[in-house]
Amino acid sequence: MDETSDVEQKEQESLNSQIDQSSDFKQTKRKLSDSQINGISNMISLFECPVCYDYVLPPIMQCARGHLICEKCRIKITKCPICNETLSDIRNLQMEKIAGTLLFPCRFSQSGCNLCLSPDQKIKHEDTCAFRIYTCPFPITCRWQGSLDSVVSHVVNSHKSVPMQDSEDVVFSLVINSEVSVWAMIQKCHQQHFLVVVRKREMSNYIYQLYALVQVIAPKSIAGDFTYILTVKDDKRRLSWESSPISINDCIDDAITKRDCLSIDFVTAKSFTQHGNIQLLVTIKSTSG
Repeated sequence: MDETSDVEQKEQESLNSQIDQSSDFKQTKRKLSDSQINGISNMISLFECPVCYDYVLPPIMQCARGHLICEKCRIKITKCPICNETLSDIRNLQMEKIAGTLLFPCRFSQSGCNLCLSPDQKIKHEDTCAFRIYTCPFPITCRWQGSLDSVVSHVVNSHKSVPMQDSEDVVFSLVINSEVSVWAMIQKCHQQHFLVVVRKREMSNYIYQLYALVQVIAPKSIAGDFTYILTVKDDKRRLSWESSPISINDCIDDAITKRDCLSIDFVTAKSFTQHGNIQLLVTIKSTSG
């Protein structure tokens, strides 16, 4: 049996284990009284994030008054949406212990997934859940939703301004002095599709910053198999950024907030332009051997 078959078999065994656990959970529910079932449901509801309504899973942080907010939402806000208190770094260890004893529905239960999983299993499962709904990489202007397999075809057919290049080393040319604030390109290599994204943000009055990064159009578990290098240069200078791509599942704004991207102030970026264009060199390498 080859290496690929071994991986597929392990993934299937993991999924079967999750299904068995979910079945056991449902059989247990059938043996419980209505009051006990309601009690478990009420306990699980205590873990609902007040911002996104997904479940708050360990590590569980709280505000000064004890309200819980999930990790994804916490990095986007500074005050508790319930009591308006400033968010703290207080960790609720008791709620973490309780969470470890519960099985939580998959986030894509409304799409058809009926698995109930422990906190650790839930996070891993949702990354590759067959019922996962993917949104367009350009959600501000497009409300498309679909499967992972249809993301690339959607971008190619519905966003004609997004070019595609087939190589692990490409040059992405940008006209940064235009009114455009987002540039994107699909790069195909290593049997994967990657989305190269550049954003221009106004930091204050007429002061801009450029951010550039790479997303792999695949689950998070695939992202660690690659690294990318973004470079702008001229005859005397070079600016480079090297990192692992984020998944198409991940939020670009979160990566920018964490500075997990190439960041260049607009004045510096303009100094690298030729005839109004800046040449972004993009290299994507496989790290899986």
